[in-house]
Amino acid sequence: MVIGVCGYGYSGSGAVLDFLCEWNTCSCNLNIPEFDFLYLPHGIQDLEYQLLIRKTRYLSSNAALKDYKKLICGLDSPRSYYRKLTGNCFRTRSLEFIDELSQVTWRGYVPLEKYCERWFYQRLIGVKLRIVRLYEKLTDKKWPYSKRSIMYLSVDPKEFYDKVKHYLRDIIEMLGFDLSKTILLNQPFDVYEPQRSMKFFDSPKAVLVDRDPRDIYVLAKCYLKSKGNFIPTDNVENFIKYHKLVRNNIPDSTDICCIRYENMIYDYEATARKLMDFLEFTTDGWERKKYFDPAVSINNTQLFLKHPELSGDIQQIEKELAEYIYPFERFECKPQHSCMPF
Repeated sequence: MVIGVCGYGYSGSGAVLDFLCEWNTCSCNLNIPEFDFLYLPHGIQDLEYQLLIRKTRYLSSNAALKDYKKLICGLDSPRSYYRKLTGNCFRTRSLEFIDELSQVTWRGYVPLEKYCERWFYQRLIGVKLRIVRLYEKLTDKKWPYSKRSIMYLSVDPKEFYDKVKHYLRDIIEMLGFDLSKTILLNQPFDVYEPQRSMKFFDSPKAVLVDRDPRDIYVLAKCYLKSKGNFIPTDNVENFIKYHKLVRNNIPDSTDICCIRYENMIYDYEATARKLMDFLEFTTDGWERKKYFDPAVSINNTQLFLKHPELSGDIQQIEKELAEYIYPFERFECKPQHSCMPF
């Protein structure tokens, strides 16, 4: 079984990940920040779309496989955890995967590649093409010096999903996971629509984690600095729009469980039982509170109380995002805000 713990960005999924790492029946690697290349732009989901769902002549598969190759090369930078943990194996296996999906390859060129270049290179390529056509017209011969790259054609490749599953198992094993145990991954599914990437695993389970928007706003605005730039905090109106747009209100099901970060702290016992029932975990092999201690994590809640200068923004969030506000007033325990949030 593969368990994916997914959040919206500083929404508390790390707490659930730490909690589940307390079972010795799980294989986890906290050195891997996010296993997210399935749903990143140009990732596995885009390959599925361009090769199986909306294929267009030879154009879509050629562009999609080249884009995936570029994504892999970007993820496999010299300082990346993929390189540190697997050496060159991640890139090598990924290139093999591209070859497995390719039904025909040849050396060629398609004008689409010109259009994707920057303006200067578009002009440069345009000049070269005019020279090539003039040469061929005058000599009646094919231009012998064409810059040709590998072209990929893949239309409804057989056993696509089996090949993806095998590829992902290989990558997971390369990253140091024990495939004989339950695999615990950080952010492997798109939290907005997890089913799209869950299909690429055998027996997947998704845990989706959300958090009080007031604390997310304060974290991104006051503590995370540049790390939180993907969350708009230039004005509270933009934050409210962003918060509404990226959430999909997915209901619990047999393979998806939705958790509030605050419940992991303020209602620890009931939330622990909910997760255990969902995952069919028992207390066997559980090293209770080894990695996640609600008495410590409580200091990462109600951060908005520390910033009276943002009271106007907080009131607007409470009004516009009322359905996401956590009822802290129901609980007697309070954080000690002398401790710095993560």
